[in-house]
Amino acid sequence: MAFGSNIPAVSAPTESTFKNYPVLTLPNPSDPSKPGVQLGTSKLRAVLAHLDAVRAFVAKHDKPKAPSKLDAIVAALKAAGSTPETIAAAVAALQAA
Repeated sequence: MAFGSNIPAVSAPTESTFKNYPVLTLPNPSDPSKPGVQLGTSKLRAVLAHLDAVRAFVAKHDKPKAPSKLDAIVAALKAAGSTPETIAAAVAALQAA
């Protein structure tokens, strides 16, 4: 059994139990189809007590998201001096494909 395979994929925080203890399953923010994270009340209390430190840690170590191919194409069209109408038409064509 793969690590985390017993944790369900969820699209919103979900309450359940694990060995008769309450747990909160949080969705995987990068891919909701992947298993989420399950935390019990003890760990959640620790997170709440140190929420500012958690936020600072994530801000410091979170890697910026790479631009999508569509974002890169739009940036290239803007750099080439394309009009907003031309860019909108190109985006519409790419999304329809």
